[in-house]
Amino acid sequence: MRLLLICLILFTQCAGRVNKSTTSTESDSTNLNKVVVREVGSTHSQSFNASKTYLLAVSDKEATDEMSRYTIVEVSTLKVIKTGTFRPGYIKWKDDQSLELLNAPGAMPTGKSMSDYIELIYIPTNK
Repeated sequence: MRLLLICLILFTQCAGRVNKSTTSTESDSTNLNKVVVREVGSTHSQSFNASKTYLLAVSDKEATDEMSRYTIVEVSTLKVIKTGTFRPGYIKWKDDQSLELLNAPGAMPTGKSMSDYIELIYIPTNK
């Protein structure tokens, strides 16, 4: 009888911990989404770096007037690392700590190519 009572108490405590962990993860995700919506708007795409420590969010082009907005957020602290705009072009993860941004002009000047407008953005490391 005592063994059954002990098992019941342990099960109840473990179930409570699992529920708290799930709630914390949902809350973190909600807070991250709030930061992203504040920076780039409610219609956006997002992608994590390979280690999932940073999130890149980019506003949808249909939701903006030619310019796309982007923000990079550190997931663990919800700290905005960098924000910016570009048109037309793209921004994407190059590797775990850097991004590639193509910020081309509307009309390409003579003697220039798209590769002249590629910029690398490095995420500072605190090591």
